[in-house]
Amino acid sequence: MRKTIANLMIALAMANLAISCAEDDFVADANGDAFIISKIIGAGTEADTLYGLALHAFGNKDFSKVTATSPANVVTDLASYNGSTYDYYYETAEDEFTAALPDQGNYSFSFKFITAEEDTDVDKLTDGVLFPAKITGCEYDVTNSRIKIEWDVVKDADYIVVSLKDPAGKLVYISTNLAGSKVSHEIAENTTIWYDAPDDGVTYTVIVSAFMYESVAVSMNVQAKSIATATVVWGGAN
Repeated sequence: MRKTIANLMIALAMANLAISCAEDDFVADANGDAFIISKIIGAGTEADTLYGLALHAFGNKDFSKVTATSPANVVTDLASYNGSTYDYYYETAEDEFTAALPDQGNYSFSFKFITAEEDTDVDKLTDGVLFPAKITGCEYDVTNSRIKIEWDVVKDADYIVVSLKDPAGKLVYISTNLAGSKVSHEIAENTTIWYDAPDDGVTYTVIVSAFMYESVAVSMNVQAKSIATATVVWGGAN
């Protein structure tokens, strides 16, 4: 049986509040999640919906190593996500996406912490998928100094996240979790959450990611993610 993320979040809250409490005073704990990613790759008549795998791990202490073993006994190393020592991630490279779904079944996670503690978790992946959003509008509104994105509703999505990446592929903006029924979003300089300030004249990639939970709608219990992209010039066309 999978451990609940609630215990993990309680441990994190206690760690943050009890300033005088050293990390050694609570037991290392982590959760792993495997989910299917769908993405439209190619353009025009060559475009097709292909699939990849994502592996996500979150712990209450610093990781030193995280691996996941697939139902076919393929071992994958996860790496730090955005420099976090508690949050590790793996995603199939775009050129390795295929028309076939990733292996379904139990993915076994192994966690090692810098405290020399170890933990494990298991997540079952089924064949449920989400199809990518169809982006119907993506433009910079010069009058109001913001990007306006619109898309068709994504069937079965539990929540949506909109993000921006710069030409080097660096994440510069990510929204909070939006309702799965949402079909639009606006990004201004005062919109949360920016990792870097946008630059006029730079072409950014807008990413609309939709997520579907497994049977229980809680964090670290995702079954599928879909990705749709468009490009826009911050500040308007040159």
